Amino acid sequence: MFDLGSIYWYYLKDQKAGEKYYRELIVAYPDDDLAISALATLGEWEPDSRKQPKPRQENSQTAQVVKKFALLQNYPNPFNPETNIKYALPEESYVLIEVYNILGKKITTILDTEMQEGYHIVKWDGRNSTGQKVSAGIYLVRMKVGSFEKTQKMMLLP
Repeated sequence: MFDLGSIYWYYLKDQKAGEKYYRELIVAYPDDDLAISALATLGEWEPDSRKQPKPRQENSQTAQVVKKFALLQNYPNPFNPETNIKYALPEESYVLIEVYNILGKKITTILDTEMQEGYHIVKWDGRNSTGQKVSAGIYLVRMKVGSFEKTQKMMLLP
């Protein structure tokens, strides 16, 4: 459902059809990371409201409390030429985010630094560590923070 929603939303420029698939995903799997990405695409993502999505308040002064480490599904996915990678930190932490090809070869390091607690977004522009565009295909984004480690699949379109 997420892939269909993304294809309609981003590539076919049919937001109505894309929203239909996103809404189905949100209702069927409200706690899934892809549902969170769908909510973000729809502009309705609030980190503490996984089960009951509410419209985002642009000028909210309320602090968003992160309860656990998380690497959310990138969006858009599939993507071209760049994608957003969301992650969450419940405390200030040293974060390592890397991209690998499907054979396990490291393509680039996106982030390798100390970060404040909270929700963050980092972009990947589809380039390797030398700045060259990589070929279309499936890539893996890996986040490592202390003993927490998670990997997600991403698809780069030609």
